[in-house]
Amino acid sequence: MSGLRKVLVLVLLLTALLPTTAPVASQGGRGAIIEANPRGVEGLGSLNPLRCNRAACRRVTDFLFPWLLGVDPETKTFDGSGLTRSWETGADGVITFALREDLAWSDGTPITAYDVFYSYLSLASREIRSPYSGRVAAAITGAAPLDEHTIAFIYVDGVGCAALDYTQFPIIPAHVFEPEFAATAAAVFDGGDARADYTSWQEQQADRSFAWMRTHSFDQYPTVTAGVFQIDGIQPPDYVRLLTPDGDLGFAYVDLPENRTAVELFLQGETNLLADPPFARREDIRAADDVQVFEAPGRTWLAISLNLADPWLPQGAVDDDGNPLDQGMHPVFGDVRVRRALQLAMDVERQIEVVTQGNGTALATYNLPAFWGYDDDLLPVPFDPRAAEQLLESAGWKDTNRDGIRECRGCLYAQEGARLSFDLAVPDSTIYNVELLATQIAQQAEDVGFMVTINSVDRGVATNVVRRQVYDAYMIEFTDGYPVNPDATLSALFSPAEDVLGYGLNFGSYNSPALDDVLAQARDLPGCDFAARAALYRQAQTILQDDQPYIWLFAPNEMLVAQGAVTGFDPYPHAPFWNVAEWVVVR
Repeated sequence: MSGLRKVLVLVLLLTALLPTTAPVASQGGRGAIIEANPRGVEGLGSLNPLRCNRAACRRVTDFLFPWLLGVDPETKTFDGSGLTRSWETGADGVITFALREDLAWSDGTPITAYDVFYSYLSLASREIRSPYSGRVAAAITGAAPLDEHTIAFIYVDGVGCAALDYTQFPIIPAHVFEPEFAATAAAVFDGGDARADYTSWQEQQADRSFAWMRTHSFDQYPTVTAGVFQIDGIQPPDYVRLLTPDGDLGFAYVDLPENRTAVELFLQGETNLLADPPFARREDIRAADDVQVFEAPGRTWLAISLNLADPWLPQGAVDDDGNPLDQGMHPVFGDVRVRRALQLAMDVERQIEVVTQGNGTALATYNLPAFWGYDDDLLPVPFDPRAAEQLLESAGWKDTNRDGIRECRGCLYAQEGARLSFDLAVPDSTIYNVELLATQIAQQAEDVGFMVTINSVDRGVATNVVRRQVYDAYMIEFTDGYPVNPDATLSALFSPAEDVLGYGLNFGSYNSPALDDVLAQARDLPGCDFAARAALYRQAQTILQDDQPYIWLFAPNEMLVAQGAVTGFDPYPHAPFWNVAEWVVVR
């Protein structure tokens, strides 16, 4: 667990927690976990786990529904702790999953492969507006329930060792939506050839639609669940209440009273759990009595995407026939020495202090310390403005007229005499103060001779501009999945296949045969050994730091706080509730 900041502070002996918020009276002599919901019940979003796309509803649905695969909270790798107890990879692009046979929905109905199949079909339909549909459709071409507790997934060519990551999604009870679905599916799938049976299913069920799932009562009130808790009540605009298997109140997600904040409720003892409080209040929370504080780098990281190609003649990496195109070079960022100079000019620790009040972790590349494959030995590029100036001088960028802005004097790609300038596109954000960070970046770049123009734009507008590849630099805010899929992240951001004008994510037109080769090795590794794949992804991190397609900044830290009365509180990064069934609130 290196690289983490995990602090457990118990200042006083455990004392009774006496919440005053109305819906949190407990049953059975034990207290409940009580958390304020800043969005309110009416702002939760869908409680169908396949459709939930907000942190607020995810807080509830993660307590209520199983996922196909379990994840070890320490190593962040898949294990047999979820609905799947084991899996076997075939040589034909098919993985067969053996499901546990001892699990049931809250109404007593066994959880089977037909529930998994139904969940997959709803995602593959792209009709339910799910955040999982895109990745499922991109990697999986079909599925076949071989029997009640075995299901096979069929993958597109080239997915390889990353296949499991694309198959990780929550499972819903098919019988709630279609009581006869299991029987219908069993009549088609006889445990034979998965591809042939799925083709037969498609032919017989060509008119099947899932669009109506969006208006089903399950969307707002899922009465059949299978998690560590189950629904007790949802009362807009006051609370969501979840019960333990013993019928005690286990978790209450309470709406904020008018003119109150989540931090105030926590510090005054009216709640006993607080997630990601504002940066400005975190020191107050650390100083509070009888609290347990957990902190680690969050899943969202910040960087600056640099356009390496000619922004005046934007085009993708290949033409319609797959032939490579000459994309030209960006007059400033086409030279790796200039890119590295800009990184050296960044005082990231100062940015963290100013923007997050010290609540951030500097990046060496895209990867974060909690994820498997992280290279502990690869440190962030240090702040060294003198080295930045020397690199710029050697790259032919000199301040000959002493006005503080360098000009091209023998540089590689700009016109002679052109200024060392770039526009920084800054989209809006709900996580941090973008204007403040942009100002810090501009000042630090200008200190070594750049001229920076900050363009604050709506996120939608910014996305359109960068995907058309007519930009210089773009402040990117990227959130990794859980567990992180390094192949998906790296392929999406840095593969030539994603350098497509108008919609690709490699809008900076970075092209590295060395990185492509490493990713291919990690994807196609025989046996898919995690340790061997991790070693390859560490090579990828070194390549990305050396080539500098991004200016790597930092990841804002996540914070989870519990009152001292919550026993069993032992979060891992990005898996804070892995043992929530063992938490007990001492009354």
